[in-house]
Amino acid sequence: MKLAFLVVGGLLMAGPIGAQVQQPPNTAEISKILGIKTWRVRKPWRAHDIWSIEMIGLDKVKPEGDPGSSLTRRGYLLALRESEDSGSNNTYRFTLPQQALSYSSGVIDLCKDLDCGATEISFFPHPRYSKDGSQCLLAKLKTLDGTVRYLALVLASYTPQNSSSK
Repeated sequence: MKLAFLVVGGLLMAGPIGAQVQQPPNTAEISKILGIKTWRVRKPWRAHDIWSIEMIGLDKVKPEGDPGSSLTRRGYLLALRESEDSGSNNTYRFTLPQQALSYSSGVIDLCKDLDCGATEISFFPHPRYSKDGSQCLLAKLKTLDGTVRYLALVLASYTPQNSSSK
């Protein structure tokens, strides 16, 4: 083993040449390796409003702005992860915050109903909310033929099912 000698502050120090300190990967490195995208998204205030994740056309994009009091101030973790089960490079698994402490999960194909032979997907670093709080853009997808669609959270209302039967 070769040793390197170094004089520091009058002290002679020795150590192996080429030794590398092993460091565990950080969160950003793990996210990149696993193909995970994350955002902190605000949730709807009203109890029967939830987010739906879907692809929307340019014609459905609402003006961007501060949604004000229609959404919570606190951000909740939304995760999107590349899915290898489908054989498509444009399919993602998601975990989406809903009301209270609940989450929904599923799979979304960004190229559903599109010819996505060649696509350019730009994930936004931060969610882009519509002024009325009913929409939140996460990514822009552009196909080779120039079609543009957006990955968006869209506000949806639901009616809770009554669990008691008569």
